[in-house]
Amino acid sequence: MITLISLIFHLCRLIAIVLIFASRAGGLGSEGHHDDTGGKGTTIELEGGPEDVAWVVQLSDLHFSSHHPERALDFKHIVGPTLSMVNPSLVFLTGDLTDAKSKDLLTSNQDEAEWLEYQEVMEDVIKKSGLNKTNFFDLRGNHDTYGASIGSSFDFYSKYSINGQLRRTGRVNSVRVQVIYYPVSAPCFGALT
Repeated sequence: MITLISLIFHLCRLIAIVLIFASRAGGLGSEGHHDDTGGKGTTIELEGGPEDVAWVVQLSDLHFSSHHPERALDFKHIVGPTLSMVNPSLVFLTGDLTDAKSKDLLTSNQDEAEWLEYQEVMEDVIKKSGLNKTNFFDLRGNHDTYGASIGSSFDFYSKYSINGQLRRTGRVNSVRVQVIYYPVSAPCFGALT
């Protein structure tokens, strides 16, 4: 376990957050739920009991770069197998997915090759992790918007990101992790309330 923790913090820059939560009765399936602000949310259902926790992993500042291909290679080789061991309920990629910097670092523009690399690496990571693609949420950072307004021809985030591929075009207002509890003595299924 010490090796896994070291790998998470030192090699992958993963931050695991233990969530303590109570869930409502009844499953919402793929329909999701509406949060208090009226926005569409996502429900992730887990099997377990009242003592269970949900693991959330945050990956930040990947900075995949055409000028530094080792970043994507290291990420590809380390993160997929690590996520397979951790088995998180959610994976958040929180900005600066690509670098969008010139080799001399004097200019910033979106580089489609970096986005293609990001898409390829994430497909490999998702496959190696054994997780469902819908459990991944990638968010734009400032490097992911340099020189590209939303919907423009240089908006590669909308084309190559996981959120773009899954057509998550609105704001993510909430993600609920719901534990479905199956009592040992009960003949039918139910959810914790």
